[in-house]
Amino acid sequence: MVGPWVHDIDPIIGTVVGVHLWWYGLSYSLGFLNAHVFFVRHRAELGLSMREVYELSLLISIGVLIGGRCSSCTTSARSTRITSASFRPSGSEAWPLTGSFSAASPAS
Repeated sequence: MVGPWVHDIDPIIGTVVGVHLWWYGLSYSLGFLNAHVFFVRHRAELGLSMREVYELSLLISIGVLIGGRCSSCTTSARSTRITSASFRPSGSEAWPLTGSFSAASPAS
């Protein structure tokens, strides 16, 4: 019986002048390029000038990057909130946790 297959794919494509190139960065770049090419090819149907196509492509790219970062921070905050509730320092530095992100002063 063959067991489960576990991949061992390196997430880094390669390094150029000390800068790592990542697979997910390549997929983002290809996605942005694909969207831009779509807008260029269909700009007459969409009623866009070339300048508007470039602006739309740039704004969509910025929106995707900012939205992805916000989503990542929200997800990370949720997991931090769960683990920080179980953390309680001992000794003279013990203080009650009243909330996940609230600043509580040490108990005296």
